[in-house]
Amino acid sequence: MIKVAFLGSSYSKDWVGRVNYMNNLFFAISKLKGRRIEPIVFLGKNTDVLIIEKLKPHVKIVQNSVFDRKSIKWYISKILERIFGVTVLVDRILLKNDVLVISHSNAINGYKYFKKINWITDFQHIHFPGFFSDSEKKRRNRHYLNIFKQSDRVIVSSY
Repeated sequence: MIKVAFLGSSYSKDWVGRVNYMNNLFFAISKLKGRRIEPIVFLGKNTDVLIIEKLKPHVKIVQNSVFDRKSIKWYISKILERIFGVTVLVDRILLKNDVLVISHSNAINGYKYFKKINWITDFQHIHFPGFFSDSEKKRRNRHYLNIFKQSDRVIVSSY
C-alpha cells in the first residue's frame, strides 16, 4: 500500500469547498476495489473537531502542532524552510508514518524524500482578471510556475 500524505494547514471552516472536495476524494478512494493507496491527512492539534469527524470515516488522520498555523513548531518549520530550504520537522512526521507521496498540499520547497503531486484549483485570475490586482495575478503566476517546476505531477481542476 502506498501511503499518500495530505498536509492540512488549509483544512478549516473558512474553506468549506476544500474540505468537501477532499472528503469526496477520500470517500471515492476508500471505495476502490483493489486500491493501492492509503491517504493520510496530517492536521494540526487545533483543527476543528467537526472537520476531523467529517474526514475520519474515510481516511487516517495524524495530528501534530507543526500543522497549526502560528504555533511554535509551525514557526520553527517555516524558518527552517525559508533559511535552509528544508522541511525537517514535517519530513520526520511523514517518514515516521511511511509516507512516499505528498498530494494536494502545495508542497514545493523541501520534501526531498517524497514524490510531490500538487493541485491547482483554479485559474480565475486568467479567466476573470478584473477580480484580481496586477500584483495578485503576478503572485499567482509565479506560484503556479513553481508548482509546475517542483512537482512530480500536477492535478488541475480548472481550465
